[in-house]
Amino acid sequence: MAVLLQPEVVLGGQKQMVFGLKPEASQVLSYYIWVEEKANQWGDSTNVYAQRLGYTSSRVKLDIFNNQQVFLFETDARTKKDITKEFDAGVGASEQTWITKEGHIFRQIFRVEMPKTGERIVDAVYGTETVEISVKEAGKESSTTLYPVGGCKAFFDRFKPMIEDGKVVLKEKKFSVLDPYTLSIVPGSVTVGGRFDTNILSRRTKGNLYSIVLNGKKQRVYISDTNELVKVDLTDETYLQIDALPIGGEQRSRLR
Repeated sequence: MAVLLQPEVVLGGQKQMVFGLKPEASQVLSYYIWVEEKANQWGDSTNVYAQRLGYTSSRVKLDIFNNQQVFLFETDARTKKDITKEFDAGVGASEQTWITKEGHIFRQIFRVEMPKTGERIVDAVYGTETVEISVKEAGKESSTTLYPVGGCKAFFDRFKPMIEDGKVVLKEKKFSVLDPYTLSIVPGSVTVGGRFDTNILSRRTKGNLYSIVLNGKKQRVYISDTNELVKVDLTDETYLQIDALPIGGEQRSRLR
C-alpha cells in the first residue's frame, strides 16, 4: 500500500494511489541504500555505491468477495535487519486488500513482524463508519474497533484515481491508511508534481513526478510516460528502483 511502515520495510502501491486500481501483473522494485566507504590507510578516495537492502512488490487482480467481483490489491516487502551482512533473512511485511470497483474497502489483512513477539496478523473489516480489527500475535487474539472522524471515506480515497485517460482530474488528494504496527489511523496525501528526465538503469527515461506523504514521511515517485513505476526516492540515502525497464516500441524496432 505504499506505506512506510517502519524505516526498514516499505510496502508498494504508489502507482495505484495515482492511477487507481486495474488488473496488473506483479511489479518488483529493489530497495537500495547509498553507502560510502571511507578512505583507506593509503589515502585512496572514498567509494560511494548503492547496496541492495531488499525489495517491495505489488499486484492487482480480480477476485470474488461476498459474491461480488472486486479488486484484490496485494503487496509484500522484505528488508535486511543488518546492512553489513551479505546474507540476512531480514524483516518482512505484506498486505492484502479487497476493494470494490467504487473504491469501498471490504477487508484488509496485514502480516508484519514485530520486534519482540514475532508475526502479527491484522484483519480489518471496513464498514462505512467503523473498522473492526482482529489481531493474532504471540499465540493470543484480541479485537478492537476504530471510529474514524467522518467515517471510512478517507480510507476509500487511497485508490481514488488522480489521472484518467492521461488527464489530471485531481491535483491533490488526502486519505487515511491503517498502520498495522500501532493499529492507528495514519494520514496520507498525494500531489501531482512536475516532469522528470533522467537515466534509469542507463536508459534515458522521461515521465511525471508525484509526491506521496504518509504520516509525515515523503516519497518522491517517478512514473514514466509509458505509465511504469520506475523509482521511488524515500530519503537522501534510500530509494526503490525497478530491476529492468520494459522494452518500448522504439527500443524493439532498434533490436530488429
